[in-house]
Amino acid sequence: EMTQTRCEPMGDLTNQLFFSELADPNNNTKARFIELYNASGKTLDLTGWTIKRYTNDNTISTASIDLTGNSIAIDKTFVIAVNATEFKTVFGFEPDLVGATNGPAGSNGDDTIELLDPNGMVIDIFGVIGEDGSGTNHEFEDGRALRNTSVTHGNPNYTFSEWQLWNDTGAAGTTNTPQNAPEDFTPGVR
Repeated sequence: EMTQTRCEPMGDLTNQLFFSELADPNNNTKARFIELYNASGKTLDLTGWTIKRYTNDNTISTASIDLTGNSIAIDKTFVIAVNATEFKTVFGFEPDLVGATNGPAGSNGDDTIELLDPNGMVIDIFGVIGEDGSGTNHEFEDGRALRNTSVTHGNPNYTFSEWQLWNDTGAAGTTNTPQNAPEDFTPGVR
């Protein structure tokens, strides 16, 4: 008689990759960045992953960046900067990837940013598609959006309570304290 032990599938860990920090420094637009965090128990291959930006109140994405060719280690961050030289000068290390000024990392803080897996499924989002972030609870203009450390999964629906936000308005429960680089940001640290 043969007994076979069934191994349970590991499950889909892709929702454990998410936005952990978004930056629009008040004193340096060339130091803008997006930070992803891998909360899964394995290194994730980013082949086919995409970040999209919806500028202002657009309902169709206005820019995207393909993350193919990169991976993110267990419990590590992945930083996408607008300008590699300026980022290294300001923060002291090189970003993992560089995007264009008009790309997702170049957001001025009132745009919606979306993370999609290789199947095109929304894994995480910051903001509300079709809504200009100015004066809302998803504005980080001249500031910072920092994910609470209690968050361990992406969320395809923007949830304000998962974030701490600093900006130049203080509207809708955010903090009116513009943030300056490097002192008010923590790229590379979850």
